[in-house]
Amino acid sequence: MSKYFSKIVFILISSFLFTQDVVIQLEDGILNYVSSTEIAGFQFDHNGCIEGASGGDAENYGFTISSGESTLLAFSFTGSTIPAGEGVLTELNGNVNEECILDFVFSGSGGTLLNVVWDNEETTPSTCTSQVCLDLDGGSMSYSSVADIAGFQFSHNGCVTGASGGDAAANGFTVSVSGSTVLAFSFSGAVISAGDGTLVNLDGNITQSCLSDFVFSGSGGTSLTVGFGDGGEPPCDDVDGDGVCDDVDDCVGEYDECGVCNG
Repeated sequence: MSKYFSKIVFILISSFLFTQDVVIQLEDGILNYVSSTEIAGFQFDHNGCIEGASGGDAENYGFTISSGESTLLAFSFTGSTIPAGEGVLTELNGNVNEECILDFVFSGSGGTLLNVVWDNEETTPSTCTSQVCLDLDGGSMSYSSVADIAGFQFSHNGCVTGASGGDAAANGFTVSVSGSTVLAFSFSGAVISAGDGTLVNLDGNITQSCLSDFVFSGSGGTSLTVGFGDGGEPPCDDVDGDGVCDDVDDCVGEYDECGVCNG
């Protein structure tokens, strides 16, 4: 009875999370789903807790499920999809819990990126109105973009010691890190498609305040507006702490009694 009640609650919660394409739930190794659209493939990372996966609608619709030491990947060589609806996505073997699974990527028909959320996650609308909205979780920089991203760069105060992975690497971008700048682009002209995900993983003692001067370009070299998920603008350098970004500050420092900056 409790499992039937749990399933009913799961479906009811999913109906309210209408902004999410896929809602997932984990119950004793069984990964359930409710999806408003077809699922053409999915993958996620884990910390080694998953020893294998089989069954569910993934297997029923001919998906090939591959489980590695840190990643699970499922798709169909024939292009079949899991129809919109709800059911068991797949059954996971191992000591599996929500905390050991992360970085879900679900794709729909035509390779569209789907939004995914656990059924117990609270969803709050982002106040970011820019074309590219960024969030920082430790060194993981995530993005949500309404346009294709052809390249990006930003400055840092020395806090970034390296950068790798994310959708930048997955789409063949070359990511270079200097003592004050991170630059990423593709020599072949590839782009990161509009959608959301992890942009890049940054090494070092990363905080939002140590990053500044974000420049994102779209296809054809168009400039994209950038903001952070809380609605704020990307941080800027403010060495003298006067609340004015250094790049537009008439005096980075103090005026003396004669009105001379740093005199």
